[in-house]
Amino acid sequence: MSLLTDVSSEMIFSVFAIFLTTAAGASAALLGLVEGFADLSGSSLEYLAGWLSDRIRKFLDRLFRSPLVSNQYASRWPEDDVAQVPRPPG
Repeated sequence: MSLLTDVSSEMIFSVFAIFLTTAAGASAALLGLVEGFADLSGSSLEYLAGWLSDRIRKFLDRLFRSPLVSNQYASRWPEDDVAQVPRPPG
């Protein structure tokens, strides 16, 4: 899926500049402004997604390493269930 997205994006970007300047009659300055805004928005979203991912990862680490969670589920490990099963004599 990602390969097809990359190929289609590259095809659009190569045709977009020609279409914008010839068919739409835009100037080179407007073309530069549009492409600059596209780069800015892509970089900003990439930064925001990285920041959010780091925040979620830190939250999950704190949640699963907290004493409340570890004490609450300490008696529910499979080893405890196995230890309670009576073994046959001998």
